[in-house]
Amino acid sequence: MKVIVKDTQEVKDVKFGYAVHYLIPQGLAEPATQEKLDQLRQKQLSQQAQQTAQVKKDRQAADKLLGATITITAKGKKDDRLYGSVGKQKIKTEVKKLLGKSSPDIEVELSTPIKTVGEHQVDLKIGGANAKVRVSVQAEK
Repeated sequence: MKVIVKDTQEVKDVKFGYAVHYLIPQGLAEPATQEKLDQLRQKQLSQQAQQTAQVKKDRQAADKLLGATITITAKGKKDDRLYGSVGKQKIKTEVKKLLGKSSPDIEVELSTPIKTVGEHQVDLKIGGANAKVRVSVQAEK
């Protein structure tokens, strides 16, 4: 007997007794009728369309950041070092300002915080797309 597993939305072929006496009464699965299978296909198609649209939106955001420079000011010492550091959250905030309100999920890939004044190359992961942005750290006087 074919059933649709509710957790994973997969169509499985199981023994009739197992389906009727365990899976269906426990609410773990439902019989795979033609109507339910059609609904499942429509749902999967709409999910694929949403994923495709999200990937396109992520790529557009990454293209917008191509060649961009973000300027961050922080308190600095005389020898081109900072009192604190510029971390992932500060960079992420500035990137979101650059992209606007509808910015996708951004992940800053920075192994150690920036502790010196100057230009730094930072890798970003925007959804499924990758981007590189230049971060210009300036000392506040």
